[in-house]
Amino acid sequence: PADEPLVSAVLQSGKSKQNDLGELAGLDLSTEVLNSIQGGEIRFSEMQGRWVVIDFWTSWSGASAKMVPVLEEIRKRYGNPDFLFLSINVQEPSGVVEDFLAKNKLSAQVALDTDGSFAEKLKVTVLPQVVLVAPSGKVDSVFSGVGRAMSRKITEVLEQRILGDSGGSEQENAAGTQTE
Repeated sequence: PADEPLVSAVLQSGKSKQNDLGELAGLDLSTEVLNSIQGGEIRFSEMQGRWVVIDFWTSWSGASAKMVPVLEEIRKRYGNPDFLFLSINVQEPSGVVEDFLAKNKLSAQVALDTDGSFAEKLKVTVLPQVVLVAPSGKVDSVFSGVGRAMSRKITEVLEQRILGDSGGSEQENAAGTQTE
């Protein structure tokens, strides 16, 4: 996989890299469509009106595997009909993804970004990476890193955004990238 562009960039970037949320803040994803591992399409237009947590990962990334239970814990804590999880595998064949899913308990809907174009659009340069999309379909926050520190950062933002503790608009809340 190291000869694929995004994978090469991830390998070269090291453990963590801060993304420029300035370019991503407010990026509208409502017209995006991805293929589901279960078959069919996943349309972001059908997710509008709900908060969406997108997790970008690969099977070969140990950090991605470590994030599965962390994200599952967050999903269980905040899971409700207005809050969705979408797990996106980057640049791997469906058979590899299915093998990974058989070994790792993942309850989120799984999409395939086989050519890496969606990850590129969202400036994914390190894995795992988590993107929070607002009910408007626009990017709100980006998180890079792994483990409990990342979990705390995601939880803080979710509590501000979803539970309404922030009091600001989505654009005001898109203040910066959260990195580990």
